[in-house]
Amino acid sequence: MACASCGGETKAGALFCGRCLAGIKDPTALLERLIEPCADSRWQKLESACMRIGPVSTSDLAMVPGPDRAVIFRAILDRGVRSLLPGFVEEYLEGSGVGVHLFGDELVPRRQLLWLVLDSAEGIEVEGEPWARASVRMGNVHALLVKAVFPLSLDPEWLVEFIRLHSASATALYARAKPFPDLLRIAASNIQVMNFYLGKRDSAIAELDKLVTPLDEEGERILLKEIGLLLEADRRQEAAVALKRLPIGAKGFRLERLRARAEGKR
Repeated sequence: MACASCGGETKAGALFCGRCLAGIKDPTALLERLIEPCADSRWQKLESACMRIGPVSTSDLAMVPGPDRAVIFRAILDRGVRSLLPGFVEEYLEGSGVGVHLFGDELVPRRQLLWLVLDSAEGIEVEGEPWARASVRMGNVHALLVKAVFPLSLDPEWLVEFIRLHSASATALYARAKPFPDLLRIAASNIQVMNFYLGKRDSAIAELDKLVTPLDEEGERILLKEIGLLLEADRRQEAAVALKRLPIGAKGFRLERLRARAEGKR
């Protein structure tokens, strides 16, 4: 086959060669059907500041970061105000659809700022649980990318190395939850979700089941992960049994969707 980019020879089934893929942060963006059609184009640019100047009562104008996320992030880094970093990363990733819990069905918008945040923030060490929580969210981005690239027709050797690097980054970021037992439980369950997509299906589901107990609020979320993976593994009967473990009256969009899948409705 020929590379869709340079025309050079590629291995069987690979649309792009390893040389053309070098340096690509998110290869899923190569597929037109995966590009987010509603993304604000302004958000995709690093220099996306908006100047809002209207009628004012004074001739003196003070330039401040304003609401633009890219500018705020740059200001935090430039001024070295690390105390603001955990809150910014948490808020930005939460708004981008990346929670603390990893379910595997999240859709992360493909924006340049997302990768700027990860590249700039991952290596920074900040003490405290807020930064650990932000790090778990960053780890989830890597884990979601690992899942997303598996079906892609890319150079096999490049793909193996890409998956290795991002799964290692996710694991390292999850490790920051170690000093905080409640957060560590969440991170451990996220690792098992990632392991499922890495091919360790049965062991990942078994380990998730251990983390469900106690069946508190976090345990219920972990059980939802287990049910989702059981359905993906085509173990519908086990998923139906697991659904009955949830408290009577439990509600939620994800839960209703899992129930529908378990019943074969969609």
